[in-house]
Amino acid sequence: MTPATITYPISTDAIRSFLKKIIQDSKIHSRWLNTISFLEHMGSRKILATQSGFEMGEMILRHASEEARHAHFFKRMSDRVSPGTCPDYKQENLHCGYPAFLYFQRLDGMVLKNLKQSGIKGQKQSFLSYLYVTHLIEERADFLYNEYDQILEENGISVSLKAIIKEEESHLSEMQNSLAAEDSDYKTRYAFFQEKEKKNYLKFEKSLLKSVGL
Repeated sequence: MTPATITYPISTDAIRSFLKKIIQDSKIHSRWLNTISFLEHMGSRKILATQSGFEMGEMILRHASEEARHAHFFKRMSDRVSPGTCPDYKQENLHCGYPAFLYFQRLDGMVLKNLKQSGIKGQKQSFLSYLYVTHLIEERADFLYNEYDQILEENGISVSLKAIIKEEESHLSEMQNSLAAEDSDYKTRYAFFQEKEKKNYLKFEKSLLKSVGL
């Protein structure tokens, strides 16, 4: 089965406007980087919480460890941009932290509900949920991180996301291949999930824009 085509149907203008605005204030920028760290940490924690049984293979273990390393990278970059501003993940140290959390949780719940309704149960349900949610998040991260990296470079800010982007793209390819092998309805199911993810993302993006007066 041919993997679903990756498309980015959302305009880049809005998120670029947000990023250009946020980098103008080092403390706000630090909280934004800390929020990305928080999301990467959530991803790592979710993988370990749901996939750490005896069936765990090298791919899952590597993915969890890379997500944790990404969380650490963004935490260090947060401190580089504004030292001491964001020591932890408390709400006051995150930028739109709750909307970010909701984005993640809604995706997780939506995928799980669909798989349950399709009669997929047990370990198969858990594994497919991990693959689909990861696929959706990695696809959105690829979009956001590429835009972010370009803005950072254009403004001479000494934070580069190129290594992170390369690993996220590798994760994305791995998820596509695994889903094509594991789910005969992959293309149809993923197209449905993409539309749901787009709506969730736009809610998150709206919160981001509002937070900086856009």
